Amino acid sequence: MNDSVKRSIGAETQSAGFLRSAGIRAVEPGMLYNLGNVLGFVVGLVVALFMEASGSADTTLWGRTVAHVAGSPAATALTVATAVFFWGGIVYTKAWSHGPPPVPGLNQWGDVLSGIGAIILGIGLVMLGNPWLAASAGALHAVGKFGSAANCAVVSRDALVSERAGAFFKDLVLVSRAPAILAGASALWGELVVQQSMQGSLLALSFMICCMIWAAADWMLLSPQGWIRTTTASLFERVEGLSRSMQRCFLSAIMFRRPALITAITLLAALVFSRPMPSVAASNSAIERILDKGVLTVAMFGEDVPPFFYTDDAGNLAGIDPSLARDIAAKLGVRVVFDRSATTFDGVVEKVRAGDADIAVSLLSDTLERAVRVSFSRSYVSVRQFMLINRLEFAKLAAARGAASAAIPVATLLDDPTARIGVISGTSYVGFLSQDFPKAKMEEFADWDTMLAAVKAGALVALMYDEIEIGNWRHADPAGSLDLRPFHLAGHPDTIAIAMRREDQDLKAWIDLYLGKIAESGFLPSLLDTYLYSSDKGLAND
Repeated sequence: MNDSVKRSIGAETQSAGFLRSAGIRAVEPGMLYNLGNVLGFVVGLVVALFMEASGSADTTLWGRTVAHVAGSPAATALTVATAVFFWGGIVYTKAWSHGPPPVPGLNQWGDVLSGIGAIILGIGLVMLGNPWLAASAGALHAVGKFGSAANCAVVSRDALVSERAGAFFKDLVLVSRAPAILAGASALWGELVVQQSMQGSLLALSFMICCMIWAAADWMLLSPQGWIRTTTASLFERVEGLSRSMQRCFLSAIMFRRPALITAITLLAALVFSRPMPSVAASNSAIERILDKGVLTVAMFGEDVPPFFYTDDAGNLAGIDPSLARDIAAKLGVRVVFDRSATTFDGVVEKVRAGDADIAVSLLSDTLERAVRVSFSRSYVSVRQFMLINRLEFAKLAAARGAASAAIPVATLLDDPTARIGVISGTSYVGFLSQDFPKAKMEEFADWDTMLAAVKAGALVALMYDEIEIGNWRHADPAGSLDLRPFHLAGHPDTIAIAMRREDQDLKAWIDLYLGKIAESGFLPSLLDTYLYSSDKGLAND
C-alpha cells in the first residue's frame, strides 16, 4: 500500500471520527442512495399533482398519480428504474449494517441491482429524447456498476490488475454523475432565470440535489487505490500546514460533502460531453435550432379532422393546418415532418412541451390551462362552439320545467343536474363544458363516433364540440337532423392558435409576424375560404 493511499484511508478515518465526536451519525451508501431516490420521486409527484397542468383525461389526484408513474412507456420505465434503485439501496444498507468494510456478497448484489436500474433508466431517457443523458446516467453508470460487481466475483491471477480494474469501474460510477449534474445546472438556469418557472426550477434543483447525494454515496464505494481517491489524498498533503480546526473543516467538506470534487468532475465532463442535450439547447434561439437540424417537426392530432387536417384521396395530408405548417417550413428554408402519434389534443400540447416537436399546428384551442405548459401564437382562426342536441331528450328536459320552459333559453335549460352532456376527453371542451354548464353532468368519451352514437341513442341530451366536427356530421348525414339539432353557443368563440415551447420566444415572435403577413397578403383568407367557409359546410341553428 503506497503512502498516498494510506493518507486517503487515514483522512477518511479521521474525518469519520470527527463526525462521531460532533454527535453526527455516520451514514452509509444505501441510506444516501435511497434518500436521493425518495427526494426525487416525492418532488416529481408533488409537482405533477399540484403544480403542473394535467395532460391526462383523468384530472383527479389518483388519475394524475397513475399518469405520473405509468402514463407512458417512458414514465413506466423511470418508475421501474426508481424501484430497482431503491431495492439496491436496501441491499447496500444491509451490506454496510456493521460499518466498513461491507459484506462483499451483498455489496456485489447492490452493484448488480444498480446496474440493472441504470439500464432501465437509460431506456426511459431515450424515450424522453435525452440520448446523451441516457449514455452517461444510464449506460456509463451501468458499465461502472456491472464492472465493479464482476471484479468482486472474479479472483484474478494478477491481484494488482484486479485491484486496479475494480478501482477503475468504481471511479467510472462517480464520473457518470457529472453530465447529469451539468444538465441539471443548465436546466435550473433556464427555468429560474429565463423562464422564471417555479415548478421547473423546483424540479431542476431537486434533480441536482439528488445527483449530489448519489455522488456522495458513490464516493463511499470508491476504492482507496482508485484515481479519484489517490488524487483527493494528494490534496491533503497540501493542507498539512493548516491548523487542526481548519483541517477538520476541510476534511468534512471534502470527504462528506465534496462540492469541490464534484465541481471538478463536472467541469471535466463538460469538456467530454460538450454536445448539448436535446432538451437543453446550447443556444437560446429556437429558430437557430430548427435551421441547424434542417427540419421543422410539427405535432398534429392522430385522427383526421377535416377540413383542418385529413388524408385526401391521393393519400396526402391536406387541410388548413398542413398547408400552414408546410408554408412555415418553406419560409424558414427547412423541410417539414409531421408527428401524428398523439391520441388526444392535450397529448399534442405535451409533445411540444416535452420538446418532441418544434410547434403544434392542430386545431388547438389556446386555453389558459394549456398556456401554463406552452406558449401560443396569435390566433389564426376562430371557430364557433356548438351543441348537438337530441330533440326527444331535450323535450323531456323542457317538459320537466313545465309551461315556463318556453321562456327559458336553451343554454339555461341544458345547465341542469339531470342533463347528461358529452365531450371528448383531452380536448379543450372538457374545460368549456365545466365553465359554461357547471350544473350539468359531464360524460367524457374517447372519440367523436362513440359520443355521436350516445347522443343519437338518447344516452345524452346533448354533446358539445366545435362547428367543424358538427358541420362534417351534418354534411355526411343530412337525415340526422330529424333526431338531432345543432345549437350555436353565441358569445363563446373557440380561438385556434399555434403552440410552441415557452422558452422559444424568438420562434413565437416569428410565427406571430408570419401570421400577420399571410393575413395581409391574402394567403390565410384564401386558405380559410377554400377549406372552412365553403357553402356546403355552412352551419346554423335548427
